[in-house]
Amino acid sequence: MTVWVFDATPLIYLGKLRILEKLTHTTNLIPRSVYQEVVERGNGLPEAQYIQNLIGNGTLRIVEVTCTLRAPHLDAADLDVLSHAKGNNCTAIVDDRAARLTGEFANVKTAGSIHVLFTLLHQKKLRSQEVKQAIDTMIDHGWYCSTDLYSKILQKLTEHNRPPHCQNI
Repeated sequence: MTVWVFDATPLIYLGKLRILEKLTHTTNLIPRSVYQEVVERGNGLPEAQYIQNLIGNGTLRIVEVTCTLRAPHLDAADLDVLSHAKGNNCTAIVDDRAARLTGEFANVKTAGSIHVLFTLLHQKKLRSQEVKQAIDTMIDHGWYCSTDLYSKILQKLTEHNRPPHCQNI
């Protein structure tokens, strides 16, 4: 089974979308530092309560991080996500560019919120239009997406919608 370790930003924005409960084919972990950042400091926010409920039902699981990578430009939660992913052969779900670059440099598998959405699309748990709406909603809530990346996402969604016999046209 695929194991994902979530950083705060993807957890918050995917939590705002209320789609994390669809992640039934992955093991979904969050370091305690991410829990503290998202749920404890976010106490009272709807997505914080949603995430707390997902921890309660086992969709998300809090993990203690024992070894830590070092990178002075990243906060403790970012480092915990990358450290746990590296030490346990998991994929770090991070959207922050600096965290992803650090992860790649440290040979940590990384992916982001878009990867999670496309995984749900390929599992037929979301339709293409729902993925586009999800991304638009994330952007409306302050999630950053360059115009170049947005264009590539739309292209991938268009390709996904083509009938199989038209894929290479």
